[in-house]
Amino acid sequence: MSHLELRIHDERKDVKGFLIPFGIFINMLIKVIGQPIYGNWKVYRGAEGYGKGICSIEDTLNARESTIVDGSKLMPLLLSKKEYFNNARIRLCQENIEFGIHDNTFFYVKGERKKLVEIAALFKSVELIEIN
Repeated sequence: MSHLELRIHDERKDVKGFLIPFGIFINMLIKVIGQPIYGNWKVYRGAEGYGKGICSIEDTLNARESTIVDGSKLMPLLLSKKEYFNNARIRLCQENIEFGIHDNTFFYVKGERKKLVEIAALFKSVELIEIN
């Protein structure tokens, strides 16, 4: 069975070759997903980044495959741009949506086509691909 993945390649205006901040990506998701993004997040092993909260998640994932994180506590850190993920796979526990960042190369969102199209419209450089 295949599924759709939206890849987002938007870059910062001030520094060529760098993705937009993770917080901006999250703000765009909020416009389509709404309040569920503040619920519980399932973060999978391999997540890494910068900041005390992110490093705490990394440490937890050294001992297990995934962990549940309270999105309402993590969101302010990500939106402040003081903490961020370089690599992460995150699933919203209340929604059928997975999102993340792949090796600081692109952001991605997996979910229903309708939501992916809505999210894609908020960015400049996107591709919608089918993954088997």
